[in-house]
Amino acid sequence: MAIYRRDLSSQSCTPNLTYSSSNQRVLGTIALSQSSISSNMASTGVVKAGYWHCDSAFLVSDIKSSLFTHLFAAFADVNPITYQVTFPTLHKLQFETFTSTVQIKNPDVKTLLSIGGGAPGVSSTLASMASKQENREIFIVSSITLARENNFHGLCLSWQYPSTAVEMTNLQSLLKEWRAAVEIEARTTTKARLLLTAEVFHSPDICSAGARYPCKAISNYLDWIRVLAYNFYTAASSPNETAPPAPLRNKRDVSLCVEASIDTWIRAGVHAKKLVLGLPFFGWAWILIDPSQHGLFAPAHGLAVVQHKSVDGSVPFAGVKKF
Repeated sequence: MAIYRRDLSSQSCTPNLTYSSSNQRVLGTIALSQSSISSNMASTGVVKAGYWHCDSAFLVSDIKSSLFTHLFAAFADVNPITYQVTFPTLHKLQFETFTSTVQIKNPDVKTLLSIGGGAPGVSSTLASMASKQENREIFIVSSITLARENNFHGLCLSWQYPSTAVEMTNLQSLLKEWRAAVEIEARTTTKARLLLTAEVFHSPDICSAGARYPCKAISNYLDWIRVLAYNFYTAASSPNETAPPAPLRNKRDVSLCVEASIDTWIRAGVHAKKLVLGLPFFGWAWILIDPSQHGLFAPAHGLAVVQHKSVDGSVPFAGVKKF
């Protein structure tokens, strides 16, 4: 379960973790938060949130919700034909009872329904949905209805990632219409307005696509964005040497680090108070050429497939704990 926060005074670390098996030695790294913050958002303006992923096998009842101000249930599906937002069939009950379950340990925790995710096909479905006003309306209405019927306090768009300038323009339209809809719904029902958030790339510019996020719309229509400031290096992108996936600073390349990521979003016009720093609770593993050299930027021979159900070199937090 990844946690993130809007307290930019905290720092992160990337401890080195060496994994061993009978036929290989590998190195992995994981970024963790070092400092704690108050859980009272009303008085501090701080977001301390966690993600529960329905495929993680982590029970909702096991979440220590007293540690958080906000908890996200991930991910709701978007029908690629109708654009209705629905719960995954296999995990429907867990989503329906998510809020009531986590509020047993923390009655004040706010819950948000995260929609989309990084699974194959999701980005293209969201792009198609956002391309037409009638599709956006179906998505918006169904998301609000699903959230209210199941006692969520907000919604999160996880579009990974808009890939063209046209898609960024459509994202701007979606955010504007979504915010207007939750405002109207709140006035009509006299309930507190649903929170609106989104997950975004570590930079406001997706260079390979020549596209830039609509930063003004993000500032105007979203309560905050979660900046995915990690995976600057992975075992696939850096097969010949180990590297930190989420360094606070990076002497090797000053543009590939958490500090540079947050700075670019601020320079793009998004206020710091709208930024929540995403921290990864997973690592990456490499096959070391020389087991005695196991620090950062040590020589490696590609990604390692370790014993924790990973085929791409990634190491889930459960695997790190087990090691």
